[in-house]
Amino acid sequence: MSNTPQGSPSLQPAPAPAPTLAPVLSIPYFLRDECTFDYEFDHHREKDIHHIVPKLKGESNWSMWEHRLYMALSENNKAYVKILQTDDTRPSCPNYESVSDELVREVALMKMGGNAQYVTDIIIQEVANERRTKNSWLRAAWQKEMEKWDQCNVHVCNLIYSTLDPIPASHVRRIENAREAYKILYAEYGTPSWYTTFERFEVLRNLQYKGNNAQGFVRKFKEALEIYQHGSKLDANTTLNFFIHAIRKNPRCQVFIQKVEPDLKNTNFMVDVYREFILAEETTRTFSGTNPTH
Repeated sequence: MSNTPQGSPSLQPAPAPAPTLAPVLSIPYFLRDECTFDYEFDHHREKDIHHIVPKLKGESNWSMWEHRLYMALSENNKAYVKILQTDDTRPSCPNYESVSDELVREVALMKMGGNAQYVTDIIIQEVANERRTKNSWLRAAWQKEMEKWDQCNVHVCNLIYSTLDPIPASHVRRIENAREAYKILYAEYGTPSWYTTFERFEVLRNLQYKGNNAQGFVRKFKEALEIYQHGSKLDANTTLNFFIHAIRKNPRCQVFIQKVEPDLKNTNFMVDVYREFILAEETTRTFSGTNPTH
């Protein structure tokens, strides 16, 4: 006989508790790359560019101005060159999470494993709060990126403007985007006439190595070559011809000219020619005991 009193209800297992959302201890939010801008201003690294960059007067010195400007900006901060060379560097607005009732309910249902009976008002509110929290984080993080971009853009605008003569400056006086200012100046002065190209050729052709500062001369030769090319690129053989022409009247270079044997299969053989030339000149100067002069 059972010890259970007759008529007493049988024991039923307690219902399983409804699942809840696990607390988020660390929020793994992040901005997409296109929503960020890599820039940090360091006044200790900032150098005055005005002793490097000449004042832009017009088409006549555009290439020199452009070359020196990029060189000076790159030395100060790579972000300055990026904002000048690249379209659409401004951080894109992030994709915010929708907090509409319909979508929040769908997300809550998914989080509850598709079991509609567990999608309570509390669960819905928790999901909505999670999405609002993420949106707040995205908005604050993006705002910081925008502040970095604004700071960089304004700084580059000011640097460009400070290197312009009055007439070039008048073309970009009201432009607040560094990239747009550069494009306006390029459209006005960056497409040289045939005579301007000829003048640049004359500068390169008449360049002569008369002193004994090989490093300084190579730097000067490269700059003249860059200005003459203006975005295009001479082949290595033509570059070698210009270089030999520039040093051939220096008696000390005759031995180097006779011994130079570039690897013609290597399209970058001028790197080796420059290095061997500097080494040969430094060796000669060491034995002669002379000081470097241009």
